[in-house]
Amino acid sequence: MNSTTCNLPSSAQSLRLVLKEGESINACLTSLFADARRRRTKECDASILSLVMKHLVGAMLSMLRDKKRALVDDFQSDRFAMPSGDFRVQDMVIYVTSIPEWPLLHRCFEDFDRGLRPLVISTRAGVALVESLADEVGMRCRLEVLDITQFLVANMLEWTGFEDNQRRTTFEELVARYNKIVEDCETDPSLKIDVA
Repeated sequence: MNSTTCNLPSSAQSLRLVLKEGESINACLTSLFADARRRRTKECDASILSLVMKHLVGAMLSMLRDKKRALVDDFQSDRFAMPSGDFRVQDMVIYVTSIPEWPLLHRCFEDFDRGLRPLVISTRAGVALVESLADEVGMRCRLEVLDITQFLVANMLEWTGFEDNQRRTTFEELVARYNKIVEDCETDPSLKIDVA
């Protein structure tokens, strides 16, 4: 996964994922994403949030690969001569962005032409925008669109076996994988997540 990051002030601390007793997984993730949103700069705009989302999805897919033995390829890397996207699982191309725009829909059209199935993962507002754009061009019924928080919560619940006592362990595994991706792909250590 190759990414370009904007430089945050060197004093910027890691993002924080705070796990509070009795608080939902959704609330924990919403707080994390709010922390990422606050880190916007002129150069970055929303790219910090998009990077965090993309690397969390990558970490989740890594867990899927290891736990479910699914074929999960990251084809944003130069190793793959595939259509643009962030990830590929079987015949599904996964795009992760906080601000979806028309060029994304055009890439989805190209994916359909290649026999691939696009999935767009975005924020709640991004999901509404993608669905609206897809409606305008008559492809809403062909396009999978998920809210990032719902995607992560559903997978977390499945992997914890719906057992609350497994939540912290699963979050820690997800964050460890996320942080490894950040170490491998980014130059900005403040993109890492600390679990509190």
